[in-house]
This record gives sequence, structure tokens and C-alpha cells, in this order.
Amino acid sequence: MDLHLINNRLRRFLPIGTTVISFNCSDEDIVPSIPMIQEYHPLSMFYPSLFPPDTTKIKIIYGKRNEIVQRIGAVIRTGIGFTTYEHIADTVKYYGDSIVITKQLLSEKDFSNMLEYKRKLILKNGLIVQEIFGRDFYGDRNNDTLSFKYNDQKQIIEVTQIQSGLYTKYHKYHYDSKGNLNTITAERFRKDVLTDRDTTWFLDYDSSPNPVKNLVIFQECFYRSLSTNTFTKYIHKSYSMIHATKSNFWREWDFEYDENNYPIF
Repeated sequence: MDLHLINNRLRRFLPIGTTVISFNCSDEDIVPSIPMIQEYHPLSMFYPSLFPPDTTKIKIIYGKRNEIVQRIGAVIRTGIGFTTYEHIADTVKYYGDSIVITKQLLSEKDFSNMLEYKRKLILKNGLIVQEIFGRDFYGDRNNDTLSFKYNDQKQIIEVTQIQSGLYTKYHKYHYDSKGNLNTITAERFRKDVLTDRDTTWFLDYDSSPNPVKNLVIFQECFYRSLSTNTFTKYIHKSYSMIHATKSNFWREWDFEYDENNYPIF
């Protein structure tokens, strides 16, 4: 069976944007300032809700220089919802001026093939300045291109997203004095016509160092990677100018912490 037939309409709430940390594509080792996360449960990030709930975690594989080389596991649609699938991996390749992330099957146990899903991150001075989608695994960013603007603290302040050549969406990022992301405001246009507005809030931060900042290259982990600490509440509100409709979505988390006071994802 072709996995694309099952996963083609996968719906989720995923981040849009890029990194606030620098990437070094040389042969020098990456020396982490806090412990590198080895695994996480999908529900701690921004994946679809699992049904039935399971305890399978997504695993992160590091190379000799402590760089991420692979992420094992994905969330796919089943007949009754979504589930974690262990036989799909994201392979990460580093080049002088880019990072390429390719999703692929690890086994033909359940599926005979899978379409190629690839994202390219363009680097400048160690920061990602552009993100290019080919075919998106979740089905709604096919052929999108995102461009990023930073402040002097290397925080994202603006993202311009070209959506399949039809729409342009402008995002503005706002932070507090601790370096935590507070809100993202966005407007989407078709040519010069405003079609949508939305606002996202990130609330109730803890006081512990954020251990997932290095996962910024993954869509589902992006929001969590941007801040100094870890938020435990998320609210998203949008309004369509064309259809005069509103939508609201929110999530909350209650994390446990390890003996060193790092959140357990």
C-alpha cells in the first residue's frame, strides 16, 4: 500500500518559521550547553492528537559531532485517527550553505513505498534565512517558500511565506524580556486583498532551561525551540475575511521534570 494514499489529508497545527540558534556546517564538534534531548512524545510537540493514545516516542539520533542526523518515528493517519509509526525517519544532511531534511521509509513491513518529502533550509551566517518545501508530508505546504528576518539578538521578527504562488502570508514575532516568544500575529493576502488574520499566544512559561532548542529544524518542534523556557499553554485564533468565519484552538500541557529540573517531553 502507498503511504501517501493514507496520509494525503493529514491535518495538524504546525509551526511556521526558522531558527534562533546558529548552525555550524564545518567539521567542528557541536558542544551543547544543556543535555541533548534523546526522545519525546508526539503530544508534547505539535502533531495531530493520537487515537488510541499510545506511549511510543519519537527518537533523535546524533552524529559524531553531536549534530542531529536522523529522527525516527512519525504520526500517520489510520482508519480511526492518528498513530505513531516507527518505520519512518527524517534524514538530515548538512552542506556548506544548507540543510536538507528528507522523510523516508525504514521498512516495507506495512507500506511498499512512500513519495519523497523534502525540505531545504538555506543558511547565511549560521542562521536559516529561507525554507523551501517540495512535497509536504502533511499536505498543506506543497511548494511553499518562507523567508526570515532577525533582530540583533538573532530572534525571528518577521516571516514572509509564499503559499504555492497564490497567497502571501506575513508573520510578526514578539518576545518578552526573558527571550520567550509571546505572540505571533499574521495576515494573509491574495494579491493585494487581505483574506485572513490570525494570532497565536504562548503562555505560562516555566523557569527551566529549554532542552529542545536544537530541534528547531523540525516543523513539529519549531514553536518549542524558539524560547528560553518552555510554555505550557497555546492559543490560536483566526478570522477569515472572505467567509466571515472565526476559529479558535488551544492546548495545555502538564509536564513532569527530571532530577535536574528539565521538562520531560
